[in-house]
Amino acid sequence: MSDNPEIIGFDLGHGESALALTRRLGGGEPVPLEVGGRSFVTAVGRTGDGRVLVGRAALEAADRLVEAHVRFKRPDFTADPTTRSALRLFAAAVFRHLAATRQVDDMGGAIAYVGCPSGWTPDLRAGYEALMQEAGLPRPVVVPESRAAFLHAREAGDLAVTQADLGRRVLLVDVGSSTTDMTLSVDLNERPVDAGNQRLGAGLIDAFLVERAITTQAEPGRLRRLLERRPGKRLELDLKLRALKEEWFTAEAAGGARPARAAMLFEDEAGDLLLRLSVDAADIDAALDAPLDAADALGGRSWRGAFAAALAQCRESLGAAPDLVILTGGAARMGFLAAAVAAAFPDARLIRGREPELAIAKGLALFGRATLRARAFEAEVEGLVRGREVERLVARHLPDLYGRLADAVAAGVMAAVVRPAILRWRAGEVSTLNDLETEIEAQAPRWLQGEAGQAALAAATGAWFERLRPTVHTLTDPLCARHGVAASALDLPPDTRFSTRLPAFAGLGDVALGGLDEIATLVNLVASAVIGTVTGGAHMALLVQGPAGWVAGAVLGFLVLWVGQKAALERAKSIRLPTPLRWLVTEGRIDAKLGTLRRDFAGELRRTFEAATGDLAARVAAQLGQALRQRADDAVLRFGG
Repeated sequence: MSDNPEIIGFDLGHGESALALTRRLGGGEPVPLEVGGRSFVTAVGRTGDGRVLVGRAALEAADRLVEAHVRFKRPDFTADPTTRSALRLFAAAVFRHLAATRQVDDMGGAIAYVGCPSGWTPDLRAGYEALMQEAGLPRPVVVPESRAAFLHAREAGDLAVTQADLGRRVLLVDVGSSTTDMTLSVDLNERPVDAGNQRLGAGLIDAFLVERAITTQAEPGRLRRLLERRPGKRLELDLKLRALKEEWFTAEAAGGARPARAAMLFEDEAGDLLLRLSVDAADIDAALDAPLDAADALGGRSWRGAFAAALAQCRESLGAAPDLVILTGGAARMGFLAAAVAAAFPDARLIRGREPELAIAKGLALFGRATLRARAFEAEVEGLVRGREVERLVARHLPDLYGRLADAVAAGVMAAVVRPAILRWRAGEVSTLNDLETEIEAQAPRWLQGEAGQAALAAATGAWFERLRPTVHTLTDPLCARHGVAASALDLPPDTRFSTRLPAFAGLGDVALGGLDEIATLVNLVASAVIGTVTGGAHMALLVQGPAGWVAGAVLGFLVLWVGQKAALERAKSIRLPTPLRWLVTEGRIDAKLGTLRRDFAGELRRTFEAATGDLAARVAAQLGQALRQRADDAVLRFGG
């Protein structure tokens, strides 16, 4: 496969089709490909000698066609052999034309991205992709048309929207010949809105005009028999009326007033006049306002009524109004659509491109280009993640994390647990030093596991990650540069949640503590260090203070002489000292001792972290890897256009 394959965007529409071409390493907007025009009617016919013609060529050969199909893009292609055959025949002929006219240099190496309605299920998409492969398309990939429309909206210069605009609440209203899709995007992540109607397409208007033209004739039965006998003439009638409808709406848009009439002749094979075809305001109003009995999915509504109902349902389902509405699709030129959308969403900005009939084809080509770039990008990101570079980088920064966590725990425990407990002991509210030890042992883990302790760990970890992030860029920036991608594509904001299955980086505090055997390890360290300091502090204070100090010192000295220092201190812990003696341990001395203890305790905690979290570097690197994978996965919409 070439490193720079041609990418074909194929918008196979129910009423109108278009194609566009770009390359993986190309830039700018994709170039439209022509099949009798930049966009062409979705029509296919076969002549008696076996030639297959599409678009206008089929119309021009209508009198010689023995098989003809129009308006055949429907989801029932899996069950209806006629629909399936028409789709395959049309797609194959289109790509044979591209090859014959050399609009594609290497068809065998190209990739075709084909659009489908957003409402199609994954099974339908897979079946459609298989059908396109049967038709001979090069490596076909089926993509929801809404996805393509968003890419085109981002890249098209005629829409005057910025990346910031598209990052808000954006509603895409895609009105095609067979369906109306409504898709919401928030921060460039699309989701189909169920309000879209999979049967509400402009093709229903065309069908109504055809039937109206037939039934208003003096001999409709004779005309119907002719059309059944000559499928090419039926195709011609359909396409001529569609052209008249488009001519009428184009004139309305250009002049701002409703045109009087668009007309043309419809003749038989001998050139005899069959019908004087025309479309005027009354025909358009009838097509839009009459109940469409043939469209059972519309529930007896008219076309205009069904469209208004779909907009109303969409408005209810969104929860909040969109900031921007993009109106696209081959039928988007019909002026009443914009008026209906504006009435449904009066506070939203409404935009429509200059060539909505080409938007999907160009968007499909852009999607293919971005996807191939993202695929190569993701492969290199995966190589980075699976390697040891990220883990080695994290390992170099772990001492800083251990220090921050240790300082946070030591400072918090001393301030929120130990100092208040000592002051209560000093005031006589805690009887003995043993009771003080018990209280600290109970309160320390509660603080650590509570909101305040977790906030302290999160703050320490967040500050550490802020220092780590720039070093991650030393690994990712060269990778981005090789693929022509902004370095921000792999940026990891401190508040990013990389997926619904991963915690925010604030959760790394939990990861670090999770490496300890049990929370009691921390509690024991706190209790033993604090009690030893308090007993030592009380002993030193009593020895230097007046008669009371002398008595207490004598008692302690006596105990040391008889049972040894360690046993004496243990005995002292159970003595209920008089409150006046406790007052000799001043707050200033308590704070001075706690300052020293906090530093010693932080050092002990740091050594404990280092000993008990040996695989932390690998686990943090794994989380970073998942985050980078997620950012690379977002690449199709966030970069590469």
